Amino acid sequence: MKVLLVDDEKYIRDEFKYFLSKYDELEVCGETGRADEVIPLIEKLKPDLIFLDIDLQTDSGLIIARKIMEMNKPPQIVLATAYNQHAVKGFEMGVVDYIVKPIMEDRLKKCIERARKNLNDSDTKIEVEGNTNEKIDKIAVKKSDKIYLIKLKDIVFLEYSDNKIQVYTREEKYYMYMTMKSFMKKSQGSFIRTHKSFIVNLDYVSEIIPWFNYTYKLRLKHFEEKEIPVSRTYLKDFKDKLNI
Repeated sequence: MKVLLVDDEKYIRDEFKYFLSKYDELEVCGETGRADEVIPLIEKLKPDLIFLDIDLQTDSGLIIARKIMEMNKPPQIVLATAYNQHAVKGFEMGVVDYIVKPIMEDRLKKCIERARKNLNDSDTKIEVEGNTNEKIDKIAVKKSDKIYLIKLKDIVFLEYSDNKIQVYTREEKYYMYMTMKSFMKKSQGSFIRTHKSFIVNLDYVSEIIPWFNYTYKLRLKHFEEKEIPVSRTYLKDFKDKLNI
């Protein structure tokens, strides 16, 4: 199992390497302390597992984790953090586990065992979706530091903006830490991705407007002033679903 270490403190990476060297089946294939190097290293080294620091100096580990989970075949992620409250956000995105620094060898062993089990079960790199692939009809969202459970059918659209996924219902705006890709995989009903930054509930589409290059814009009930783009990347799926 190939492991990539991401932490801006070299002594932490060295500590990881010391503990991981005790496992014959593990290979530390790379390491970095720079946020901008993470995605290129994943594409080049194709690790099975990443230990990812949440508090990098140049970027948030949660933002990087979300970008990783949007990849076609993402590696498993273990978040490394000094504060275990970050774990909730991580699990909502689909990370396999978290470890609190300073590193405890017993806790690290559990992280490795969980990652190994996931890898063996799939015989390939998998995206861990909260340890289940079951469809959902409700989702946990956040607003003003409180967590709410809302029904999917009440969601009008989702928008990725300001490094967060904003969830719009008729009356409220919330935030969620699940990736767009994870949401589409788990959601039931009439949701469709129309753009890298938008998912819409077709039950709320009131108008489909032809746009340039044979694409479209959508107007939604209760949000008449907002126009949602249908990009060329998602145009075929959109037309197939609506029989256009």
